[in-house]
Amino acid sequence: RNDRVVICDRYLLSTLAYQGVSVDEEWLFQINRFSPAPDICIYLDLPVEYAKERMQRTRWTRDLYEEEEKLREIRDRYLRLIANPKPDYGRIVTIDASQPADKVTKKIRSIVEPLLAPPANDSGQPNLNLFEWPE
Repeated sequence: RNDRVVICDRYLLSTLAYQGVSVDEEWLFQINRFSPAPDICIYLDLPVEYAKERMQRTRWTRDLYEEEEKLREIRDRYLRLIANPKPDYGRIVTIDASQPADKVTKKIRSIVEPLLAPPANDSGQPNLNLFEWPE
């Protein structure tokens, strides 16, 4: 509505997946009912085994949701929510996050860049791409 771009790393789907472990999912959905639906929701799907291996390499401590059982439960919740989408979730794109980081990044950019590209100017040429800086 205001020509603004907002990028979130957590939103309704993650609220339902994480907090839904211990809180009524319908209640969570209702308290978020006034949140605007995103244009797109990108879910980075990573099997628990890969997640555990990555966490062991990069972290010194575990977070609240990083026990194997919780990771499995949350991933299962995400997959269930995605399999039964509601309009409030926005368009969901699932990306296999077990791929190398450069491939995941390339896939994300291929999805997001067209959404962020400004409209063409009067000459029909695209304006400055938001991912490129003038020299």
